[in-house]
Amino acid sequence: MDDITWNDLDMDALYTRINQCQSNVGEAVLYAMLRDTGVEQEVLDRRDRWMKAFAADEQGRMQAQKGLSRLGLDQNLKAYAYMARPDSQGPKHSWAYPLLAALPLVWAALGFLNPLFLLGLALSFLLNMVVYYKTQAQWAPAEMAIQHLSRVLYTASQQTKHIVPGMEDGYAEMDSLCRRLRPLKRWSALFAMGGGDVLEALAVYLRIVFMLDMIALTRLSAFITQNKQEVQALYRLVGEMDAAIALASLRLSLPIHCAPSFHQERSVLATDLVHPLIKDPVPNSVSWARNALVTGSNASGKSTFIKALALSAICGQSLGICFARAFVMPRAQVMSSMALRDQVLSGESYFGPAE
Repeated sequence: MDDITWNDLDMDALYTRINQCQSNVGEAVLYAMLRDTGVEQEVLDRRDRWMKAFAADEQGRMQAQKGLSRLGLDQNLKAYAYMARPDSQGPKHSWAYPLLAALPLVWAALGFLNPLFLLGLALSFLLNMVVYYKTQAQWAPAEMAIQHLSRVLYTASQQTKHIVPGMEDGYAEMDSLCRRLRPLKRWSALFAMGGGDVLEALAVYLRIVFMLDMIALTRLSAFITQNKQEVQALYRLVGEMDAAIALASLRLSLPIHCAPSFHQERSVLATDLVHPLIKDPVPNSVSWARNALVTGSNASGKSTFIKALALSAICGQSLGICFARAFVMPRAQVMSSMALRDQVLSGESYFGPAE
């Protein structure tokens, strides 16, 4: 959906109305779902089935929400960028970090032959410390993104332990992806090495001396690049489950709703259509087969009616939910131009160039 239509129809407000997700992953996927009206019928049917499954199984729903809530709601924009281009997010000259990690061991071994070599050990410690803090400043966002993806993987693996009836296909796909991405959890554990007090301090020194963070980052960058599609699929799957719970809650809160029916004719038929953002709305029906002119006095509800029609057409194709008792339409792109303004001072006009 284009930005003009999104703003015309107050889609931010609708998103806020729908959004009851427990995690930032669910919020991101729900937003992406709203923007995509080209969803295949098979996907819409699955979303409908998942909503019904969560609505019917309170214990399973609560268990899923509890696990998802541990991901938190803080948006991790770095993770989205990392998933999109993991090949460009990894450090260059990856061969140098294992070499730097081996130097302290080499100097320590030579120190047994001649104590003077221990000076080289001290210098290698100093060198690795400088490299460590320099690379930490540069690659901290990538490390945070990988840690976030690792938490998503852990959350997904926990979700598969409590299968909600009716969603077996989703959990089976999630379990398969978790198995394929298991090295992500294993390597990212190096970023969180530590325990507390002495152990934590020792872990930090080990990470500095043996360049563990950078070695783990280079390995993980290569792994995620190689398994980019699987990482994105798991992220989307976790988010869709969270979004399905929010959408199930939305349907229970609506006075009127239905699943869309699609036909090949160029017409839209709606029975008892309402606007989802209005409290106690007045239903209206419409049969739209040709160009239509909506007239009426000011503040009589013309724009609200048109927006209600557009919102059901969008959500029907993206979420499988229409705000009416019945809604029949063809597959189509929804576009609007309701709140455009000329920018005379900057020379922009929708009737032509400003003089």
